[in-house]
Amino acid sequence: MATRKTPEGYVLASVMEYLAVKKIFALRMNSGAIQDKRGIPVRMHKPGTADVLALPYDCDPWKSWRPHWIECKAPNGKQSELQKQFQEEVEAEGHVYVLAYGIEDLEEAGL
Repeated sequence: MATRKTPEGYVLASVMEYLAVKKIFALRMNSGAIQDKRGIPVRMHKPGTADVLALPYDCDPWKSWRPHWIECKAPNGKQSELQKQFQEEVEAEGHVYVLAYGIEDLEEAGL
């Protein structure tokens, strides 16, 4: 049986495709836990971690790379409290946090 993409999954796929087309290095950041082959739980990233970490390259050598954390949401999606805490943490470090309901949100963030 084929799996169906959720509306949030479509946003995530379009975000990853957009970043690839723009040649922006990006990593999918899964959070939660899975079991390995032996049945041992393995924690990925902490709960609340954004869906994508993008590292846009600025050609100006005097500027540093600035991490962009992207949380993908369906049109009616809302951030969880853990996601809001994660946003506060990364923004306090000078990173950019983007709540993306579509590509337009990435463009607004300068990506």
